Amino acid sequence: MNAEQITQTKNDISIVADYNSMRSSQVLFEEQYQLKRFQTFSEILIKRYTSDNINMPLLEEMTKQLVALAECCFTDKKDGSKRKFNVKTQLQYILNNSKQTVSEKIADSFLDQTIDKVCKEYTKQELTEFAINVMKFGNKVAKGCLKTCFQD
Repeated sequence: MNAEQITQTKNDISIVADYNSMRSSQVLFEEQYQLKRFQTFSEILIKRYTSDNINMPLLEEMTKQLVALAECCFTDKKDGSKRKFNVKTQLQYILNNSKQTVSEKIADSFLDQTIDKVCKEYTKQELTEFAINVMKFGNKVAKGCLKTCFQD
């Protein structure tokens, strides 16, 4: 290899490294955007439910709403565990801040079962339509966010 070929190879490696770095930054930005979008919508649900006494039908309804939002906000198929983690975190927050103290005793495995049940019962399309209907009660900011969330 002569000096020119070595320089070209170094340039090629540099271009690939720059591309990989740029792609990594883009993926990180997309993940942060998806998480922020989910948090915006889940905050509305948190405000709606933290004052309620939680019972089983209400817990399943909250789970359905949060799973629907997560399905819309985390669009990558690889995000399954991320969706579940975020839904579970929001449910735990709602339960821990509800009026009743019994909610603190709800086990993680029970929340996992409830989330899995909702995921099996509804298609992504049904969850998307449900999320749009649920969020119609939101304020102007939420409605503006909805338009960007459900453009896909």
